[in-house]
Amino acid sequence: MKTIEISGHIYAKRNTFDDSIEYTFFAYEGMDAHGYLYVCPHKVVAEVPATFNPITAEVSTLEKQRDKLREEFNARVKQINDRIANLLCIEYTPAQEVA
Repeated sequence: MKTIEISGHIYAKRNTFDDSIEYTFFAYEGMDAHGYLYVCPHKVVAEVPATFNPITAEVSTLEKQRDKLREEFNARVKQINDRIANLLCIEYTPAQEVA
């Protein structure tokens, strides 16, 4: 295990539904501009498994993004193809009688 330390800041924000206070950790200051109340600086200490491989994790994340984009793209292409097919379909119009 590898021990890491992340420095940041604790902020509070009132929950508008039940008037309770919710606490959040941010790695940077300045969240008071977004309605948060500054509480105090804080350090988070965590154990990272020795087997953690950032390259594998990043590749996995990128593959998920790629798959999601592919699904969205294919769905949009299908919509466009359906619209083209609808525009090009032959409409039935009955023949006019000859007098």
